[in-house]
Amino acid sequence: MKKVILITISLLFISVVALFILMLISGVRKINSTDYTAIYNQLADYLAKPKGKVEVVDAKDGQIIVRFIYNDNRPHRVLETRVPLKNNNNAKKIYVFGGSEVFTDKEAVKFLEYNFPSRLNNLLVRDYADKFTVYNFGMAGVDSFDERDIISAILNVSRPDLIIYYDTSSTDYIKPYFMFLRKHFYFIWNYVLDKPRGPRKFHMWLSELVGWLDADLLSYAQEFKWIKLNSQAFDSYNDLIFSYYKKNTLDIINLARGNKIPLVVVTPITNLLMPPHGPNPESSDFYARAKKERVYLNKINYLFEANDGDIFSFRIGRKKKVHEFLNSLKGPGIYVFNLEDELIRDKFNFDRTNFFDRLHMKKDAHKKIADKLYLFLKNNNILY
Repeated sequence: MKKVILITISLLFISVVALFILMLISGVRKINSTDYTAIYNQLADYLAKPKGKVEVVDAKDGQIIVRFIYNDNRPHRVLETRVPLKNNNNAKKIYVFGGSEVFTDKEAVKFLEYNFPSRLNNLLVRDYADKFTVYNFGMAGVDSFDERDIISAILNVSRPDLIIYYDTSSTDYIKPYFMFLRKHFYFIWNYVLDKPRGPRKFHMWLSELVGWLDADLLSYAQEFKWIKLNSQAFDSYNDLIFSYYKKNTLDIINLARGNKIPLVVVTPITNLLMPPHGPNPESSDFYARAKKERVYLNKINYLFEANDGDIFSFRIGRKKKVHEFLNSLKGPGIYVFNLEDELIRDKFNFDRTNFFDRLHMKKDAHKKIADKLYLFLKNNNILY
């Protein structure tokens, strides 16, 4: 009996190894025969099409309900948030827009004293009593397309006195890469995650696990020279994504200007110390240098370079061109709060000390952002 069990286990092990080798060989052949132009056309088609529709309901119980309903058959087609409005009609309303980063971690708990909008509200109450109220319209999973449509719809229902916009741009890259770009360059993904599987949390966990495994395999395959990726093609993909991100952000600015609402753009922060994956081997080199570097500013600059080459990780990180663009937006009624530079001056740790993952900040980071944002609003006479 023991012999039968041992033989069965051995056969299973050999089968799994054989299957893995077959997937690896198949993946190498597939990647080396990639039609980069066809992928670009697919990306252009995805970016040009409407993504969905927004429903905003001014509910009778004092809540604004915001729903974003996607057109496609993705596993989580409807995003929703409910924001309770207070009865103080004399208070000036500050609306904060952004992704899941503007509340807490991956769990969408918006109304704890945890996130920077809540903390900002507490600081305003402390110094101005009931003159201002901050409302958090952050929604997990939104990109700049969604934000533009959500802000436009909300302004038709309720007008704030100030808008604060915090968007990492990460989701603009994540969605096309995650939904269809990455599968052209992965080994396991197409076999395991071609269709949604199981409950949402399980699907997200499995997606992240397989994504990291495939990204590592991709890195090793490049290192061993089994495959050679066309980095210029990826530059063209990213440039196209970025062009739409800029357009959507400028549309949001024009919405604020057209409604004569001051808008504060906050340059986002990310966990820079998450290891990069992608077609650019130099990214890993910069990351390795950063881990050894002891001079703070040198370390940060190496990490900036590493993050710029990051494409295939599940949560795509900081992009230099995004920060340069956001910092260029200052104009009449538009304020830019360069949070990243403020924190670098304080020698802030852009790592697991202050982040749960690549994007979602911990308690102390939210507190620091609220404190600095409050001073920025005061010092620039935005609170009036």
